[in-house]
Amino acid sequence: MRKHLCFFSFFLLATVNKRAIANILPPSVAFSFPLPTFTASLFLSPMYDIVLALHSWSRWLVIIFGLIAVYRAFVGWQNRRPYLGADNGMGAAFVGSMHLQLLLGLILYFGLSPVAKAATQSMGAAMKNPELRFWGVEHIVTMVLAVIFAQVGRSISKKAINPVSKHKKAFIWFTVALLLVLLMIPWGIWNPERPLFRL
Repeated sequence: MRKHLCFFSFFLLATVNKRAIANILPPSVAFSFPLPTFTASLFLSPMYDIVLALHSWSRWLVIIFGLIAVYRAFVGWQNRRPYLGADNGMGAAFVGSMHLQLLLGLILYFGLSPVAKAATQSMGAAMKNPELRFWGVEHIVTMVLAVIFAQVGRSISKKAINPVSKHKKAFIWFTVALLLVLLMIPWGIWNPERPLFRL
């Protein structure tokens, strides 16, 4: 039974990504058995739809947590309030949602998205196409930077000793991160348009 399960898992891996098999087995063996191409779309299409929907909906968590975290940091800084557990918790929620978004985005970019695949297959041509350039380069690079800014802001605000300094550092770094996120969401105004709520 275990052998059959191993072979089935190996067969699925081979179907979805032949390159993975080429890295495991010698060329003479890797493709000595037929790999039906329809199986890849059979498994990838539902997975792509699910991950894309999760990526689309979880951005609203990023925006909501980000706005609250920025607001609390600004008010705490301006009013010289103590750094409370709620401030730390909201910063953690913002950064955590950013990490979740990044994970889902990387899964789409490197494994599931046909748009990202088209862009990465020919970067030269993609750079001449505004939509492919956005998805292949601008979106992912800017979002990675946003996650870095959010994480740095949380780290240095936690290390600051003065509560006012904690709020100030969190406000600056979280604001930059949130602005980058808002800039790269596909609103259809200055970038490609995508549904705001996927079902």
